[in-house]
Amino acid sequence: MESLTIHKKEQKITFQDQNRNIVYLIRFVFGLNLLNSVIFFLLFNSQEDALKWIWLVFAGINILGLWFALTKISIAKTLEFNEIQAVQKHSVLGTLFKLKNGKFRKVFIPKDSQEAEKLMKLFNY
Repeated sequence: MESLTIHKKEQKITFQDQNRNIVYLIRFVFGLNLLNSVIFFLLFNSQEDALKWIWLVFAGINILGLWFALTKISIAKTLEFNEIQAVQKHSVLGTLFKLKNGKFRKVFIPKDSQEAEKLMKLFNY
């Protein structure tokens, strides 16, 4: 379960969730899929059929997914207020913190909850 604590005196937010483990799992799966794609591309490279190109496209998709997971998803357990650029609400993703360094921090709270409204008022000027 999500635990989000806002410390107004210290100007920080503390998260106690499984976001870090989920992001590590995503990175592992994309890395494993990339390795699998490269191996199968090399196996089918000697053949002249479309299967090797399908594996090459799959490898490209996994490279993009791994790049996104490494560079755009934050795993921070503590965020200071000055690191946060905005709070965004999405219909599918829920609530996201957009950070000034270009990364996003997912918060597992519904977009229509009172906590989400408090966050929107606190960080969106």
